[in-house]
Amino acid sequence: MTEISPKPKLLVIGVYLADKPNLALSVTQSIKSSSAWSVDCRWASIGCTEASSDMRDVTSLAISRPTAKTVILNRLLSDISLSDYEYVMIVDDDIALPSDFVDHYLRIVAERGFALSQPARTHNSYIDHYFVAQLMGVESRQTNFVEIGPLFVVHQSAYSLILPLDERPPMGWGLDFVWPVLIERQGLSMGIVDSCPVEHCFRKPVAYYDYAEADAGMKKFFSENEHLSYEDTFRIFKSYPMLAT
Repeated sequence: MTEISPKPKLLVIGVYLADKPNLALSVTQSIKSSSAWSVDCRWASIGCTEASSDMRDVTSLAISRPTAKTVILNRLLSDISLSDYEYVMIVDDDIALPSDFVDHYLRIVAERGFALSQPARTHNSYIDHYFVAQLMGVESRQTNFVEIGPLFVVHQSAYSLILPLDERPPMGWGLDFVWPVLIERQGLSMGIVDSCPVEHCFRKPVAYYDYAEADAGMKKFFSENEHLSYEDTFRIFKSYPMLAT
């Protein structure tokens, strides 16, 4: 009898706003529909509203008062053995994923050897850095920038560099300008997958936290850490064309 190999394991963690409209359930359903990966999905809720019956099993932490996002994510990670997982995916609660996202996305990430990666964003999304907008005709690209949200993925080869998240910038702003320094120093690569972009237009950014506080935290973080300048950040080292099917 042929022995069936166990599926590789993916850990997914995220934070959802329990008192506000969110897409956490649809994100969960999409991710857990993977046929190639064994998915462990854990969310933290912020707010006074209890988790719905559909979200109860995947809500591992409930927080009633505003708390820094990096702190919450690290609390979710604190009792998990990361060595059990090949990848960690960190997600927000306000994105829409394309069909077959996990299997398609991680197949490309594995083929390209990206230790840190993100999907591109659809053109109708809110976008802070237009470098991450989907490039048509491109499957993926090796870059020196992967944005802190709304979704990014860390391979086990980069866990020690990225996780737990540095909590000094409370919303994580600025981490994505320090990560390239760490990734390059370790001889790893990072990139953006354009062929399965996520849509990020459900909720306007900075709607429920303080921009000035997050910006000040980022600037202080930059003053204390080696990081890329904006001029050196948005570069493509190699691109992979979309192949005809």
